[in-house]
Amino acid sequence: MAPHSFVARLAAAFASVLAISGATTRAATSFDGGLVLHPLRPRDVRSLLPRATEYTDQIDELSLQDKLQLTYGAPGDAQFHLADLTLYAPNGLQVISMEIFEGLTSAVDCKGDDGILSLTFKTQDVLDSAVEKWSWINENTDSTFIMIANHDGCGPDGERQAYTISEVEQVEGTLMTLLKAKATPWEEVAGSFDIEFKAVKAEAPIRRRLGRRGLFDGVGDFVKGIGNTISDAAGDVIGDTVKDVSDIVSDTVDAAGDVVDDTVDAAGDVVDDTVDAVGDAVDAAGDVVDDTVDAAGDVVDDTVDAVGDAVDAAGDVVDDTVDAVGDAVGKAGDHTIEESFSFDLAAGTPNQRTNILSDQVRPPRYNVDCVNCYSTARVELGGKLSVEDFIPTAFSLEASLSQFAVAMELEAVYLKNRVGPVAGVKPLNITKELFSAPIPGAGIEVPGIFKLGAVVSLDVGVSTSLSGTANLTFGATASLPQTAKVSLDLVEPDRSSQSGFDFDFDPTFQVNSASVGGSISAAITPKLSIGAEIVKFGKLETFVSLKTPEVLSSVKYAYNAADVCPNEPGTNNHGVQLDSNLRFTLNVGTNSFLGEGEGLPLWNRELLKYEKPLLTKCFPIKDPAGALSI
Repeated sequence: MAPHSFVARLAAAFASVLAISGATTRAATSFDGGLVLHPLRPRDVRSLLPRATEYTDQIDELSLQDKLQLTYGAPGDAQFHLADLTLYAPNGLQVISMEIFEGLTSAVDCKGDDGILSLTFKTQDVLDSAVEKWSWINENTDSTFIMIANHDGCGPDGERQAYTISEVEQVEGTLMTLLKAKATPWEEVAGSFDIEFKAVKAEAPIRRRLGRRGLFDGVGDFVKGIGNTISDAAGDVIGDTVKDVSDIVSDTVDAAGDVVDDTVDAAGDVVDDTVDAVGDAVDAAGDVVDDTVDAAGDVVDDTVDAVGDAVDAAGDVVDDTVDAVGDAVGKAGDHTIEESFSFDLAAGTPNQRTNILSDQVRPPRYNVDCVNCYSTARVELGGKLSVEDFIPTAFSLEASLSQFAVAMELEAVYLKNRVGPVAGVKPLNITKELFSAPIPGAGIEVPGIFKLGAVVSLDVGVSTSLSGTANLTFGATASLPQTAKVSLDLVEPDRSSQSGFDFDFDPTFQVNSASVGGSISAAITPKLSIGAEIVKFGKLETFVSLKTPEVLSSVKYAYNAADVCPNEPGTNNHGVQLDSNLRFTLNVGTNSFLGEGEGLPLWNRELLKYEKPLLTKCFPIKDPAGALSI
């Protein structure tokens, strides 16, 4: 990792700010509402991330390590958010993840409050290997290692829990080992780590199956449900069949009894014949019973065969389901992995009137409204962060903007001063925030370790030194025909760069009436603020500010007895000469927030700035009452 240049930069910034009399700081932006990411087990990650470590549930996986790969994820809108984290063991210790060897265990118990974590292994060989690799800590009371658990009952639901293991004990006569374990907060464990945040463009069923505790838990429940359903159905069929057979036999015997009774009652002088007849009837009834029992047996056999076929078919369905899920996740990992996640940026409302500047004197001498101010874009955001001893040593972000559009249309009304000298209001400058809100889908959180969020805001600024009378509409729209990129290096800002900011501009000017002179300028500034909260370090915020379009205009009332605007249709004596330029400025910067309160500016860079002519034009107007030539 890089040296602690970030620490030196913090110290220098503190010194320079404290040395400036009256220096101020600004409060941190709120980045709440991010998507909470949950642990993904290694067996799932193998399919999603081709570079993921291969875990085979072999005895060798019980070895302690210097670092671990821990992946987190959660489904978002049309994408699956991922955070790929490499955790370096703290303070010279070693570390192991229970997820790596979970296939070697038959039971795990973290639920007790006695500081004991129990693991039951499947075979004696595995138990012996675990004791051999871990029990060295028993030789010294200060020896420990870290175990990361992702198992039901181990820590909060949907989160990994770190434990400091200080003693290993084998339970004789069993396959169980007892670990003296202390639940350890991430503030003591995650001092050094690398993290990359990205996305998988997976199909909706796969995003749903990647849940809090792993991919195939849901499939297991599905199999169990199928088994219970078949068992209940088979029992019902067989029970009903036996009952039917019993009823048939009972009815047949009853019928034979009725025949016997009737025959005896009618015996009279033909007893012998009747006895013979009764014998024949009993034989016939016996044949009926035999045939019925045979038929019932055939029914039972057929039912059992049908149930067996249903069980086999259900097994095939389960196998096919698991295979389909595995194939789909494999496809997602192989073909749709993205080094960034995407979200929509929208600020302001088209064609909505919002006051920017107004006079407090009555009747008012001036008023400026935004009548159509907004910005939209599609953003792809990716990044990497490295932390050493709780200090960021590298932090890079790349934002790609597509479908970018911004509009600024203002209406300005100026009136002559009705008391005292004509014309003249002091130069005015004002910036107003039209919109600010967290961006849905742009925030993620790895519980206890890292948070990332984004806020979009929209400011409009007006600077004017007009005097006289005017009613005019002015502004411009800007759009990017292609994707533009901003690469930010928060630790080494000189490495930050930009590309693709080749805007198309379209001016908007309309002069309704005027007897005015001076200048009026306005700018709209969409701003994307990205905040990170790092375990124990605090908050760090960076921003990308696009001040565009910025329209700088000078206006002057003109009179000509012949024709004030010869290049315009018709003949007019009165007009306004407009000269305007357009300016674009791309600023980036960062602030470090050491806690929840005030922030400290660290650096600000102007990555791009240019100015070009926008519009030069004479606007003819009707003869204004009381017009002055200025």
